[in-house]
Amino acid sequence: MLRDPENQVEVLAEGAQKEVRPGSDLLLVLQSVVRGGQPACWIRPPSARSNKLWTVVKEMAPDGHALVENDLIRLGRWKFRIRQLVTAEQTETRPAIGRQQVGTCVPACDDEVDSRCCRICLMEGAEAGDPILAPCACKGSIEFIHLKCLRHWAGSRLNTDHPLGSFCYKTVNCELCKTPFPTHVTGLEAGHDVPIVELPNPQPPYLVLEKETDAASSGGNMHILSLADKAITMGRSADSDVRIVDVSVSRCHAKIHYHEGQFLLRDAGSKFGTCVAKRGPVLLEENKRLCVQVGRTVVDLHLTADAAPAQVAGTA
Repeated sequence: MLRDPENQVEVLAEGAQKEVRPGSDLLLVLQSVVRGGQPACWIRPPSARSNKLWTVVKEMAPDGHALVENDLIRLGRWKFRIRQLVTAEQTETRPAIGRQQVGTCVPACDDEVDSRCCRICLMEGAEAGDPILAPCACKGSIEFIHLKCLRHWAGSRLNTDHPLGSFCYKTVNCELCKTPFPTHVTGLEAGHDVPIVELPNPQPPYLVLEKETDAASSGGNMHILSLADKAITMGRSADSDVRIVDVSVSRCHAKIHYHEGQFLLRDAGSKFGTCVAKRGPVLLEENKRLCVQVGRTVVDLHLTADAAPAQVAGTA
């Protein structure tokens, strides 16, 4: 399947001798197969370097797209990664934020009185279970912080007042040198990295949603959201559970529902659509419809009972 310079989409059979107009782009490769005695068609990008293949949620069945961990979803120009899905039965599971950076306890001095001073409480030395850290690039009299002081200060930056435990987590930076503080500290418990911030445990079911950029993960910019009493809303509106202030995002852009153990993503009538990236080929079955986006082209496909690969209907 290719797109010509006039934005017309055309399906060509393999080995067809038809001349391809200069400037045309190869969008998709369609491969005919038989599954369970019925015709089907695999759809994939033409190469690993091609534009990512996105499923357009707006055109899917009313139930929406069933999310799985590591799914990448796109709303307008914004992308989010599903880092964790916790069902209603997983009551002992805690939010996973990863380890963006691990700090180390400052070694104790054996031959002199420890006079290192915490820059928050101004008390000298470490105590049992409360070591001194050098968590950022600051030097001199403001270099050291007690672990408990850092925990209290970092925890105050989390808005954990939601009755179901939903909150937004962001990597905490030093207000002076702007260096990100570590998320964990080693050397306190043998064989374990201890988290600096004690995260609350939301009421399940809940999910961990991490914002991403085109270059790389934003690292620590996450939404931990409970679906125990209602669906999650995503959009530009001030009352959205995930607010995205961007003109490419509608006021109410998308919703995530929890139903029978599944997290279902549904478009809410957005202007620019809601998409989910596909990590491999997509199967189009007989008498089914599939809407995909490749680059800036949206293709609506359906496979009829008597179709061959060259006869798969596609419209841009």
